[in-house]
Amino acid sequence: TAEELWRSVRRRDFSRPVYFFLWMLVHGGYTVGHHWKHITGCEDRVLCKECNVEDSMDHIFTKCDAQGQETMWDLARSIWRKKTQSELVITNGTIMSCGIQPPSTHGSATKRATEIFRRILISQSAHQIWKMRNDCQLCQNERRLYSEREIVQRWLSALNRRLRTDCLLTDRKKYNKKAIQTSVVLRTWQGAHEDEEFLPEDWTKLAGVLVGTVK
Repeated sequence: TAEELWRSVRRRDFSRPVYFFLWMLVHGGYTVGHHWKHITGCEDRVLCKECNVEDSMDHIFTKCDAQGQETMWDLARSIWRKKTQSELVITNGTIMSCGIQPPSTHGSATKRATEIFRRILISQSAHQIWKMRNDCQLCQNERRLYSEREIVQRWLSALNRRLRTDCLLTDRKKYNKKAIQTSVVLRTWQGAHEDEEFLPEDWTKLAGVLVGTVK
C-alpha cells in the first residue's frame, strides 16, 4: 500500500541523505520530465538531453544512456551475485520499495541481514546515480564527463562510508540504543569485502576494511 511504502523509507538502514532522497522519490517531489512543461523558460528540460526522449525517474534510473547509470547497476549486480549467487532486479519500483521487508525474510537472521544489504545496495546506488545526474545538469556551459574509474570510485566510496558507519555503530557504550549488533553488521556485509578470506572472524573494529568490486 501507499502507506506501507511511505513508512518504509524511515528505516534506520537508510542514512539521512538517502532517507530524504527516497522520501522525495516516493512522494513525487522531484521535478523531472513533463513537470517542466508549464514552467516558463524551462520547457527544454522536459526531454532528456542525452537520449532526446521525455525524462522521468524511471528513465534516469534504468534506461538513460548518460554516464554512471549502467556502470553503477552493473557493480551492484556483480556484488549482489557474489554475495547471494542470485540476480538483483532493478526497476523504478524496486528502488522506491527497497525499504519494504519481504515476508520471506521473517524468522531468519541471515535472510534479514541479506535484505538489509539489498536495501543499502539499491538505495545507495540509486542515490549516487541521482547525484551524478544533478552534477551533469549543473554544468550548463559544457558537458560534464566522468571516467569509468571516477564512476566506480564514487560508488565504492558511498558503500564504504556506509560500511564504516555500521562498524562505528557497533559501539554500544557510545551509541546506546542506536547501536547495531556486531553480528548483524557481520552478516549484512559478509561476501561483499575486498580480500575477505584474509579477514578475522570479527573485523568491525579494524581500520581499512573495504567493499570490493568483483574482479
